[in-house]
Amino acid sequence: MKKMVLFCIVMLFMASSSWAQDPIDIKGWNNTLWGMTEDNIRQLFEGQITVIKKQEIDDGKLYRNLSLNKYNIAGVDFDVLFEMGTADNRLRSVRLVCIPALNSYFGRFEQLLTGKYGPPKSKDGSQSGKTASWFLPSTKIELIFSHMYGFGNILNILYSDQSILKKDFDKL
Repeated sequence: MKKMVLFCIVMLFMASSSWAQDPIDIKGWNNTLWGMTEDNIRQLFEGQITVIKKQEIDDGKLYRNLSLNKYNIAGVDFDVLFEMGTADNRLRSVRLVCIPALNSYFGRFEQLLTGKYGPPKSKDGSQSGKTASWFLPSTKIELIFSHMYGFGNILNILYSDQSILKKDFDKL
């Protein structure tokens, strides 16, 4: 009987310690960190960065002018776009773009992201596309498959700094 009670106590302890583990978190994409400067990114990917024509996005809150071309993940080539905050010129999101994308890519990358970060917190599918999202403490990850007239199917994997959203949430 004592062995059974001891066994139960040990099992409860092990279960409670696994529940108390910190959630998975990343503070950027790959080896980048939120808040890096353009120079930091150029140094990190020395000789691989392409300067592109500056594009303002998200109603002028962000811009992109640095790209890492043909970044291969699981046999699929992506262009990686580093999106900087207009107000502070710091890294706020990273967008991986695959054009053209096969229909099977969404499932392949959803499976890879699920294997690394667990199941997505939200999913949506319609005729216009599919999305899956993971919300980590520091980073939001969105997998987006859509069709764009003239370009075909597009797959985006977007990593975004959660502190930007937190600032907006704090205002509510």
